[in-house]
Amino acid sequence: MSTDAPQNHFKLRVLIVGAGPCGLATAISVTLAGHSATVFEATDGPQPFGAGILSSPNGTRLLSRWGLNKILGSMRITPKILRVLDLNGDLIAEKKQFDTDVMRTCGSPLCTYHRADLQAGLLRRALEMGVEVHFSSKVSNVNIHEHSVKLQKGDSHCGDLVVIADGTWSTLRSKVLGRIIQPRMTDNVAYRVTIDLTKIDGQEVSEPMKSAQLHIWRGTDAHVTGYHVRDGSLFTLSIVMADDFTSETSSMHAIIEELKTRLCESDKILAALLKAVQRVNKWRLVEVSGLSCLDLPKGFVLAGDTYHTLRPSLSQGFNLGLEDAATLGSLLGHVKAVEQIPGAIAMYERLRSRRVQQVLHATQRYESGGLSTEIEPRTPKTPENSNVSAMNEDIGYVAAQNDIWAYDAYEAAETAYYDDPY
Repeated sequence: MSTDAPQNHFKLRVLIVGAGPCGLATAISVTLAGHSATVFEATDGPQPFGAGILSSPNGTRLLSRWGLNKILGSMRITPKILRVLDLNGDLIAEKKQFDTDVMRTCGSPLCTYHRADLQAGLLRRALEMGVEVHFSSKVSNVNIHEHSVKLQKGDSHCGDLVVIADGTWSTLRSKVLGRIIQPRMTDNVAYRVTIDLTKIDGQEVSEPMKSAQLHIWRGTDAHVTGYHVRDGSLFTLSIVMADDFTSETSSMHAIIEELKTRLCESDKILAALLKAVQRVNKWRLVEVSGLSCLDLPKGFVLAGDTYHTLRPSLSQGFNLGLEDAATLGSLLGHVKAVEQIPGAIAMYERLRSRRVQQVLHATQRYESGGLSTEIEPRTPKTPENSNVSAMNEDIGYVAAQNDIWAYDAYEAAETAYYDDPY
């Protein structure tokens, strides 16, 4: 079955709040479906800072479909090796032809990007396609009867459909739902750092970091994902740790020292990376789930982190946002009159709520060991207790995501439509 959108001479006016990856992806997908897209973003332009983003096969196949391979080609890295270690540096599992295995089983690669590069690429593609992107245009309110958004600077814009994609801490989400929605606090804290590998001391540490690798460090109190970005000279660490939140640190120096102290006895490579840290982003992890687009007024829909914010252990937040964009674009490609929008949104809700639950359950299974505040005593590796025999077999990080990575949002949407057209 072809997943190409049908020829559609009826044009919806789709307004999108938020020019993050999900918002821009939605604009691209909607435009490819034959409709017009206008994006409103509060900031004054693309932000040059940020850390890394991991695009798993379910995300990269969408970027490819949207014509981003040429734009992003020189900006992406495809990890050739996957290494899973405990926090002491003992090897649990390894795949040396990781990139080949992923392509063979999923038909699309796993790639890493610097967020600023990816954002710039999405913006460039959207503008090439004729999407209107308005920066310095914070949406302060919505009119649920007119399907319009009101900007903080005073002007209003009307459309046929409004997509709210302004992030986890969206203020518009509560306004369209008619009730206060606050993200749920978790007992975990996240640290995100990007390290210049030229600053790493010691050949014993720097040599293994020269090849494109995806590193996973797992422990009872921490989970660390690390990978190269840009030309390979930068390395991103995404760290999730349990926290009792009994103390607060505010200065950058204090946060860096806190992170080093908490992982001071970790793997020598991880410890060397942390020694080179100059800046850390730290935040308490929150969750947003259980929302339904069917509870929104007619002509409004949620997407991305505004719709669902999950724990980052499987690195699926970005990819789920791309899937939202693809699903919405595919279903709107079959809309030939505004009266069909509710049917498309109902199908979008069914598909996306089921998919988010799948990813949520996979995350829970993967984290079944938990991230407790207790630090597990180190058990020296011996031939009797070593898990290295699991190499190249059932690696937990991969096994948890087999169904996730194989998912094709366009195929799922088209199948659902042809099974039950609206």
